[in-house]
Formats: sequence, C-alpha cells, structure tokens
Amino acid sequence: MNTAKRIISAGAAALICISPAFSNVFSASAAITDENTYMYFSLKNAPECVTLEEDGSLTIDRALSGGEPITITADVYVNEPTMAAWYVSAKWKCSSGFIKLGNVVDPTNPLIPFAYAETNVNGELIHDNVLIYIGGKAEYNSLAFTCQMDGSLSGSLPIYGDTSSSYPLTSFDAVINPNTPCGDYDIHFLTYAEDYTGQMISEVNTKIDGEREIITPRSVPLILHMTGANPGDVNNDGLVDATDASDILSEYASVSTGGESILDPVQLEAANTNGDELVDAVDASNVLLYYSYAATTENAVGFMKFLSGEY
Repeated sequence: MNTAKRIISAGAAALICISPAFSNVFSASAAITDENTYMYFSLKNAPECVTLEEDGSLTIDRALSGGEPITITADVYVNEPTMAAWYVSAKWKCSSGFIKLGNVVDPTNPLIPFAYAETNVNGELIHDNVLIYIGGKAEYNSLAFTCQMDGSLSGSLPIYGDTSSSYPLTSFDAVINPNTPCGDYDIHFLTYAEDYTGQMISEVNTKIDGEREIITPRSVPLILHMTGANPGDVNNDGLVDATDASDILSEYASVSTGGESILDPVQLEAANTNGDELVDAVDASNVLLYYSYAATTENAVGFMKFLSGEY
C-alpha cells in the first residue's frame, strides 16, 4: 500500500554536528554504550575554518572565515539496539541566537538511504509504510525529525543497514553568525521540556513481544568552540558599537600616558581595526562610523566589509 507521507514544515531550520569515529563522539560521555538507546550528531560538511577535535567538538577559527556566515552540515543518528522501534523522534536545538538551525532533509524526497529506509524485493528504495514528519520552532531555534510505522500495529521500522546507526536519520544545517562572541556553544537534543510546559522531546517507542516501552534516549551534544578576535567587537558581545569605541579610547589613553594595557590579547586584536598594530583614536573612529552606519541601514554589511568599502 502506498501511504502518503505527511510533512510538518519547520519554522526554523536544522542543526549541526560532529563526525568523528564513535570513540571520539562518545569520549565526553563514557556512560553511553552501544547497549543504550542514544542519539548523536556527525559532521557531514564544513568549511576550512572548522576543525574537528579528538574529543568530537568543533573549533571554529573566525580569522579563516573571511567575515562570512559559516555553514555546517551535520547528520543526525540514533542507536536503537533492540531494533524494535516503531516510532523514533529526534528533536534538537541551539540556545544561542548566533547559531541558526535549518534545512532538515526529507530522505523520501528524493529517495535516499537513511536509518529506516524501505526497500522492495529487489533491494530498491521505496516509500510505503514509513511516515515522515519534519518540524521545529523558529522562536526556540529547534528542529525535529520523526519517522514511524503507519500505525503501531504495523510492526517495527525497517532497518536499512546492519544497525539503526548504519545510516543517519536526516541531515541539517547550522549557520553560524561571523559576529558570534568567542566562547563555547552547543547543539543538543531535547530530552526534557526546556522552553515551555508540554514541549515535545526526543523519544523512541519500541514494542517487543507485545510489550511497549517509551524511551527518552541518552544523547551527545555537539560542542562548538568559537575562537579568534571579531574586529571591532572589543567587549565580545557580538556587536560593534559605542561601547567598543569607549574601550578602545580607554586603552589608548592608558598606553599613551605610559600606563599598562587594559585589554587582553584577543581584545587588542579586535581593537586594532586597521591592522597597523596600534590601538588609537583611528580605531575608535572606525568603530563609531560603523555603528552609525549599522544603526541606520537595513541589512548592514559586516564591519570589515564596511571598512573595505566593498559593499
């Protein structure tokens, strides 16, 4: 029987991930083993400014990004050891507004291999009894991918491969704002209602010998390390504004009168907006010029593009 799939479009978009071998992915969570039901991310595509670390985290070097948004494509995986699931729902989010998730892939349009892909007697991909739901909430920067049998009495989801983690459930994008403040961020699976009462969470439903079980899977987050100075953003708040100009002038006043620097190395790099190895009134002026421009311009370009005049 050909069952029409239902798609619930996401208002936001999707997420990011990591791609090391299992030993790297789970180094941060030794309690998780292949005997557990768990979900994790795996890096699929990323630009050269992104480095996969041995612990499975990602380091992003802003200096190599060219001041442009950084897009990472990641796969979402589930390990379900009983292989008796009839309902699998992954829900994930990023709490930072600087990292936007989107573009969840529907593996049935067009047909591509995924964890629970169906095949005919010839081994060819088909779409028959597995329902796919794609969703998310833009206001919470969350995404969702659900697959289930057409009715819980129809049996378990088909496994495409040796195990449920032989192929991903889906893929998505995480777009990182080039002005993201330095620091650590994560993309994580929803395993409890974080944002509002009744929020749907990640879930795996199994049925073994007529006994049903609803499982909240364990999970491994993707950790992102944003590094490198953001030119003009001296106080590392993701903005280039009058506060940064004030910090630059304070540094200039201190050093020019024989005092000590009041900025750390990353702040000094951000404050030296014209690359002349000095932090002075010229840098403060550059910041104020951009602040005035950005405050009065819709879809303002980034700080360095503004300084170059290439816009």
